[in-house]
Amino acid sequence: MSVGTSGLYLAAAGLAGASGFWVAGRLMDRVGRKPMFEIYMAGALVFGVWTFQTLDANIELPALCLAIFFGLGSVSMTSAFATEPFPTYVRSRAAAWCRNAFEIVGGVLGALVVGLLGDHVTGIVGSIGDAMALVTIAMLPASMVVAWLFVPETNAEDMVAMDDEAAA
Repeated sequence: MSVGTSGLYLAAAGLAGASGFWVAGRLMDRVGRKPMFEIYMAGALVFGVWTFQTLDANIELPALCLAIFFGLGSVSMTSAFATEPFPTYVRSRAAAWCRNAFEIVGGVLGALVVGLLGDHVTGIVGSIGDAMALVTIAMLPASMVVAWLFVPETNAEDMVAMDDEAAA
């Protein structure tokens, strides 16, 4: 694929991702954070693996757009997960700690693992696409299980009442 074509694909995927974030925000308020997170992560899993496993440029664009739609959309739910269980007076600190402890570390380690596994000379997998698919298959279902079992649903919670309760 040419540099120009890949640039156009990434631009289209960026627009799809932005719309995924917006749609997810609306849906999680109607349906719930946890159910929508599970749906969005399943979409990110399917289309993310498909993106890194296809060789057909005609399939690559829709797969990439949908992977980013679902991947970025799930970020709106993780933002709610990271802040809503906490009273307002500590919410920003809670978000910062969650981001520092998980998002930044995960972003660095994920890229490192994919790079090490996918290196075409020394990597165990030998392909960045295959390494990315492997990491996606290993990590997204695990995050789905953790979210379903351990993250509280805050969709119908009264945040003001939570603050009053914490202050008492």
